[in-house]
Amino acid sequence: MKYLFSIGLIYLVVLITPKAQGQNLTKAEQKFLQKQAKSVTTTKDFAEANWKMIDKAIKGKQIVALGEFNHGAKEVFYLRNKLIKYLHQKHQFRVILFESGIGELAWIDLKKSQLTPRQMTYGFLGGWRNQAFQELMQYVKENKLSVGGFDVQRFGGDFTHLLKDVATQHSLDTALYASLEKRFTSVSRALKSRKTQYEAIQPATDQLIQDYRQLLNALTIYNKKESKTLPIVRQTLLNRVHYLNFRLKFVQKKNWHQRWIARDSAMANNVMWLADNVFKGQKIILVAHNFHVAKFNQKEEVMGEFLAKKYGDQMYVLGAFAAKGSYHGNYGNTRKMKAPDTKASDLKHYINALPDYAYFLPIPKKKTKGNQWLFKPIIVNDTFINLNGGKKMVLAAYFDGLLLLDRVSPPEEKK
Repeated sequence: MKYLFSIGLIYLVVLITPKAQGQNLTKAEQKFLQKQAKSVTTTKDFAEANWKMIDKAIKGKQIVALGEFNHGAKEVFYLRNKLIKYLHQKHQFRVILFESGIGELAWIDLKKSQLTPRQMTYGFLGGWRNQAFQELMQYVKENKLSVGGFDVQRFGGDFTHLLKDVATQHSLDTALYASLEKRFTSVSRALKSRKTQYEAIQPATDQLIQDYRQLLNALTIYNKKESKTLPIVRQTLLNRVHYLNFRLKFVQKKNWHQRWIARDSAMANNVMWLADNVFKGQKIILVAHNFHVAKFNQKEEVMGEFLAKKYGDQMYVLGAFAAKGSYHGNYGNTRKMKAPDTKASDLKHYINALPDYAYFLPIPKKKTKGNQWLFKPIIVNDTFINLNGGKKMVLAAYFDGLLLLDRVSPPEEKK
């Protein structure tokens, strides 16, 4: 009797552990995962990462978009680095576009042979200026890949160098146009402050917009003397004008949805412009938050939706998620991931049912008993889904495939 009681107790303990929650699936769901989820690696260091299973999914694709559920999970970065290298070596992807400033990354790409891997990360958002991205930039340098940014927001001050070069080439007042970026820093900081009043910031913003447009007009007359850098400078200046306009409108109207649409639509336009004008005919990898690369969003209009309208089946979107651990928030603060929900279907239940460290799961086109959880709202915590604070998404509507990791941790500091 004591023996039976012990066995029962052990069984009960197993059932209530987080890992066991992931195993508490239907037989059909377990069978689906066993057959369709492909193990990428059994170890956390990704030394033996195998990506052959992705070949069929990305065959014939011009764009492969790689998402992340936040901007501060080390293992997502390293796993993605391995995938990027595979896409380059086996599928001839030679361009990587990041959720970072278009003008800043343009300068870094132009000067990458003269920059250290650490200096190349200065054009990224703060959470990406770490060891994993330095290693990726080292690979970019060694293999002469191209990098670019598609964000309308500015990260770092490297565009100033590019602006000065173009002004010098066309005999423009370099001091005058270099000061534009200093003024942009000041005005954009004020536009981000919740204390700023529209009437107080509107004159300075309108004047800066007028001066950027004046520079654009001045550069237009040099079409016959077109340089390699002039088009990207023009596009960045148009981004500056767009950014100032929608941030000023937000200060006035406080419409969060319009602010996010303005950013994501601009990012989509930048990707399309870069693909058509700078990297024409080349295969492109996009790196950004899951929110931006997703081809659908129930509440918002996002970059991936705009891109999907143009590229359709030529684009493949991978969302990345993890089950446990911790990560860095946007301001460098460490956050512990939430436990799987005990009362509703949670993506972490399915990740926890997988025995290895990382998996690639292609999302089927048709719904069955085993995969129906991909086609209905499921809880996805530790990420940003929409402005309403939503915690559920229909994964099959948002992504073409998933990268699923067992555990993540904050990124390593840069060297």
